[in-house]
Amino acid sequence: MGFICRANMEVLGLRIKADDVHFGWTERIEDRRVTDNAPSSDEPRPLDFPTFLLSLGTSALVQLGEAPDPATGRGVAADLSAARQTIDLLAILEAKTQGNLEEAEENLLKNLLRDLRMRFLQKVSG
Repeated sequence: MGFICRANMEVLGLRIKADDVHFGWTERIEDRRVTDNAPSSDEPRPLDFPTFLLSLGTSALVQLGEAPDPATGRGVAADLSAARQTIDLLAILEAKTQGNLEEAEENLLKNLLRDLRMRFLQKVSG
């Protein structure tokens, strides 16, 4: 059983416009629910394709110098070579998964790539 959430997401200042974000199982939704108790560091979060994409997007933002390093919380200098490689990796995923993604996943990937490419171009041009 699953449900569809219609929302815009913002992750570290990166706006993701998704008309439909589909989560396949209720158990996965339960894992995402925020509680008053801190999550156990021993229990990894379940990994799905949108989470994987957002992880790569977050890495690209850090490499662009637009987000703090998640490990330290401090800003880092831009590494445009690494950022370009991460953006290229997302582009490879887009090409290799064409026709195999749910509409929400496809929209997430397309919007993520568009935003990251624009940010990259802004960095290199000025």
